[in-house]
Order: sequence, then C-alpha cells, then structure tokens
Amino acid sequence: MNATKHFPMIRTILRIPSFFTLGIILSLSACQSGQSGHEENTSATTETDLPSSTPVKVAYVTDDKFSTSVNRVVDNYLAVKDALVASDVQQANMKTGDLIAALNGADMMSLTPEAAQKWTEHRKIMERAATSMQAATDINTKRASFEDLSKAAYALVNDFGASQTLYKEYCPMAFNDKGAWWLSAKSEIRNPYFGDKMLECGEVQEVLSFGEEAKK
Repeated sequence: MNATKHFPMIRTILRIPSFFTLGIILSLSACQSGQSGHEENTSATTETDLPSSTPVKVAYVTDDKFSTSVNRVVDNYLAVKDALVASDVQQANMKTGDLIAALNGADMMSLTPEAAQKWTEHRKIMERAATSMQAATDINTKRASFEDLSKAAYALVNDFGASQTLYKEYCPMAFNDKGAWWLSAKSEIRNPYFGDKMLECGEVQEVLSFGEEAKK
C-alpha cells in the first residue's frame, strides 16, 4: 500500500523542510552573488530600495563649536571604515589615531553637565574600541573591534547628531554568519568586514537624517 496516497498530509510534511532550505539559500545568495560580481562595479542598492529616512531627534542640542567636534569624530570614524573596506592595515592605524585625537580634542565648555557626562561616556567607549583596533596587528582583529566602534558611533549620533545623512548598513555573513553592521555616508554597500572579498555584501537597514532634514 502507498502510504502517501492515503495520507496526503505525509507528502506535505515531507516537503516542508525544502521551504526552509530555500529561504536560507535566498538569504545568502545576495552576498554570494556580490562576491562574484563586484568586479563589474554594480550595486543592487538603488534609491527606491532604501528604507524611509528616519529623522533623528537628538537627545542633546549643542552649539556650533561642539557640533563641529562631533562631526570631526564622525568623519574620522568614516575614514576608519574606508580603510577597512580597502583592507589597508597601515591606513586603518593612521585613521584610528586621527579618530582618537578627535575624540580627545572635543571642546565641552558649552555643554550642560548632563550632556557633558553623556559625551564622556560615548568618548570612553569609542576610544576603548579605537585603541583596541590600533593595537591589533591583523586586519581581521581590527574588524572585530570595528563592530564595537560602530555600535558606539551609532549611539553617539543618536544623542548628538551629525551634519550629514548616515546609512546604517548590515552584512548577514560577517563573523561566521553572526552578522554585523556599520555606518556609511553613502547608500551603496562597501563592506568593511570583508573588503574586496565580498565588497557589496549587505543591505541598508536604516537611513538617519539630522538637523534641518529631521524637521521636514
């Protein structure tokens, strides 16, 4: 007797795993195709693919002088990210040093006590991650510390803002498929966790707008 003929439910159950397998394959295919196709310099991300912009209501409104200090920190963070995209250890060391200098060079004189305390918290976390990056001798160890730096930078701009739109971008394959994200000034994916091995692996998760853009 053919059991599946009389029990169609069995055939349905037997087919269920294939749907889960297909889902896993599809979730990884974008990054894998990006690995083989990045030489053509094409990116799957277009303006229509982007999530809606998120106007960031910063926790602390500061004067222009301190805002310039924050923007300098953000710019140096982005330069560190670019060095990792290029897999350039020497450049990563230099840009990380610039970031540490920017963190320590911020003028807090105009900040309220509460804002100064919050800035100090951000500065210490970012400086710790940046120092760890600078001490690492190989690019992969630097990338592990960069994940911590990115989390701290995200928290920083949510509290104090930035002068430009930032894109929170995510790679599902980073760190043995654990996944990790970073901030970028551009929507196109340039992956700092893999460099040219999987340059375009990732997606834009969030578009952060600040200042006048956030009021629209």
